[in-house]
Amino acid sequence: MRSFAFLLVTLAAFAQAPEEPSTPKDWLNRGVQLFKSAKYTEAASAFERAVQLDPGYIYGHLYLATAYFSQFKPGDESPANQDVARRTESALNSALAIDARNIVALKTMASLKFNETQGVKDAGRKLAGLDEAERWYQRILEVDSRDKEALYIEALKRYRDAG
Repeated sequence: MRSFAFLLVTLAAFAQAPEEPSTPKDWLNRGVQLFKSAKYTEAASAFERAVQLDPGYIYGHLYLATAYFSQFKPGDESPANQDVARRTESALNSALAIDARNIVALKTMASLKFNETQGVKDAGRKLAGLDEAERWYQRILEVDSRDKEALYIEALKRYRDAG
């Protein structure tokens, strides 16, 4: 009787154990669930697995970038935070290599580049970072000439240049 009870408990435990994802889409779905639970590091790992299984799967790169970017802290110049920024940038560049006009990747890159300038004390480095962010916003306008955020940045630039 004890062995039967043990068997039932063991079967119940296996029935509740989550199945290991096998496809990029399955890994993406797991990552989304982890992301929704604010488990960004674990979500990034799931998205990394999706990208490993299918390097051409743009959504894997986009979600991976989002998971990394969610961990980025503007104004924090620590090496760990800079590593998060580089990982975000790498995932976005991979997405843009698949689709150079992907508006989500372009907007996220522009936002990353702008946020990287926050807290930078060196004026030259800050201006260089803002110029880079501006170039990304210009790329957004090449894809969507009506993008409000990019138009706002362009208007600020024209105002700055005029004054």
